[in-house]
Amino acid sequence: MKYFFITLILMISACNKGENMSRLPKNWKAGDYVGGELYGSPPKSDSSEFINIYGLGPNDTGHRIYTIPANTTLEEIITFFKVSTHGSESYSFDPNKTLKMFIEKTTKASKIIPGKVIFADSAGLKIELFKEITEDDILKLEKIFPEELVINSGMELVMSEWDGKGSYLSSLKGKKLIHYWWD
Repeated sequence: MKYFFITLILMISACNKGENMSRLPKNWKAGDYVGGELYGSPPKSDSSEFINIYGLGPNDTGHRIYTIPANTTLEEIITFFKVSTHGSESYSFDPNKTLKMFIEKTTKASKIIPGKVIFADSAGLKIELFKEITEDDILKLEKIFPEELVINSGMELVMSEWDGKGSYLSSLKGKKLIHYWWD
């Protein structure tokens, strides 16, 4: 019993120092917890071999800055942060199927409008795009994200910004950020 309490104290101490107690992928680092600055871009990494993203990983008690290799795939990020599972639980969808579907769709979308992830948690993913979204991009995205899959595919926020005219994705035109979101 004595060793249990010592282990518990060490774990609490590590959490208070900003350590993530879950297993991190190779070369990932969980940094300090952050507050309101989540709504912008994270600070640049000190090395061009790494990027910083805001995230809420398994066992985190709040959002923090994660430093990850610059070549980390979208699938690795989505899988680690379990992006989409919050929405699947809220709407009684199968979390594993929703996660797999979301990975497939966002991977296809990233070939049309490439960018870098700046935020990830189970309820959302933000990607800063390398170019503005065009009308042509919207037509291609409609095929990947059909209206009947708005909730499953994280397009709920985009749908809420729709004025009811044209494509439900029309509010994305001219933007350099795509925010997948489940509430």
